[in-house]
Amino acid sequence: MSKSPHPGNIFLENVPWQDLETIIFKRQKNGETLLTYDNGRLELITPSPLHQEYREILEEFIIALLDLYNINYRGLGFTLWQRPDLKISLEVDSCFYIQNLPRIEKLLTISLPENPPPDLVLEIDLTYKSLSRRSLYARLGIPEVWRCDENKLKIYQLNEGEYQQVSHSFVFPEIALEGLPQIIKNNIKSGRVAVRREFQKWLMTV
Repeated sequence: MSKSPHPGNIFLENVPWQDLETIIFKRQKNGETLLTYDNGRLELITPSPLHQEYREILEEFIIALLDLYNINYRGLGFTLWQRPDLKISLEVDSCFYIQNLPRIEKLLTISLPENPPPDLVLEIDLTYKSLSRRSLYARLGIPEVWRCDENKLKIYQLNEGEYQQVSHSFVFPEIALEGLPQIIKNNIKSGRVAVRREFQKWLMTV
């Protein structure tokens, strides 16, 4: 086991899939770590409180927009996705089924690749990661990824196995979303009510 130079991170190499399953089974699933596994390489990340706040608030923003535009969805939040055949195991900050909702809406258990991956994944980019998560998203076949830091939201769409940055989401093609993190950054110290109030003001302009 090697200690990551980044506080709160653990990075391991040459971890067999069977050992990964044991780690997942024994680890208490409390939302305090993000797990990424890619063909023997395992990273466990402890997100910062700010990371968690951005995740929760952006999740609220997405749900509010889906409701506003009367778009049906299924939100699975902080979820572990696995492809044993590809030696991939990945926890995402948040994810949504939208276009593929009819294919999974009655399922209690969703398994890849028997079922489609989520249509939209949200990644909060406030914590250093040793493993490239975007390449794993591509191998899982996730159509769209929103990557958010404190200043800007970037949208990536999958095209022939690779992600390309685009200006608008397939979910909200008429809305410019890149400024959403600034609403959080400018108001988070004043509390969630202030963030929601500014978001509601922004909604009136879209």
